[in-house]
Amino acid sequence: MPGIVGFTHRCQDRELVVKTLRGMQTLVTHLPDYRSHALFHHDQFACTCTHSRRQSSPPQPLDDEGILLWCEGEIYNPDAFGLPEDLTAPELLLRLIRRQPDFSFLAKLDGVFAAVVFDPDEQRLHLFTDRAGMSRLCWSIVDGELLWASESKAMLAHPDFSLRIDRESLRHWLDRGLSYLRGE
Repeated sequence: MPGIVGFTHRCQDRELVVKTLRGMQTLVTHLPDYRSHALFHHDQFACTCTHSRRQSSPPQPLDDEGILLWCEGEIYNPDAFGLPEDLTAPELLLRLIRRQPDFSFLAKLDGVFAAVVFDPDEQRLHLFTDRAGMSRLCWSIVDGELLWASESKAMLAHPDFSLRIDRESLRHWLDRGLSYLRGE
């Protein structure tokens, strides 16, 4: 599936940052009709996304007075917020963030989407998905840096990422995971 990929970093090697981001993007670009957006990198942040050409989406990131947004998916209820139905999901999300910067709009937002919002002035990063988690946004912390991707395999392109099981997380899931699935 197309999607969003990115990471925070302390790397001074711009070429390595671009190579890593491009590698992550390639791993979520499966079909020739996928459209890859520009690679974006900031002092400590890198992100990009890929979309199916069948999905209407403006070039990303969308920039609204310095707030940057990447979004994959669609929103079903713009009318619940008094917004026009012809807005794309990224456009709609940026308007909602401007209205409710505490992200309280997410409680009644209906759709299938994943998004990344970055405010370079505030040095704040927000990752979120639809309430049901229909669009995934996997994440991992590697050497104090945050990696995220719509598909976990994209993280394999990061030079410091390794496939290993977090034994504490596994123990927790085995102890409690199945009871959560049963609704206990």
